[in-house]
Amino acid sequence: MKVYIGLIAGALLVGLSMSGCSNNDGRTEFKNLSKAPAADPSIDARALFVDKCMKCHGDKGTTHPLAEPFVIAGQPKELLIAKIEGYQALTFGGRLRGQMATSVQLLTPEEVNAVADYVSKLGTKTAVPSQDKW
Repeated sequence: MKVYIGLIAGALLVGLSMSGCSNNDGRTEFKNLSKAPAADPSIDARALFVDKCMKCHGDKGTTHPLAEPFVIAGQPKELLIAKIEGYQALTFGGRLRGQMATSVQLLTPEEVNAVADYVSKLGTKTAVPSQDKW
């Protein structure tokens, strides 16, 4: 019985943590993101990108995985970090949450920072929707 109560409590906490993350259209809002520290130059961000991201997002971060309406190239570094951390915590991501979580789950905070820095420099921001609503 204690196990079931623990599972129910855990599910409620996850649900509550996710409920405050979305606006009325179901998109997660990321506002007032803190400036990220500089990426560690000893981390091979390109290799991380190739290993974790390129299969779905392409070598330039412009491939539309499963017909999603946006690309990852050129998104602000802080926004990319927030999204990756959300995927890791399973609090962000809609229908691709599980697939993305599997890809990024084992990344350290330093690796997240490095790959986000790399992706933020891949493309232009003109192809990316407003950074405060996703």
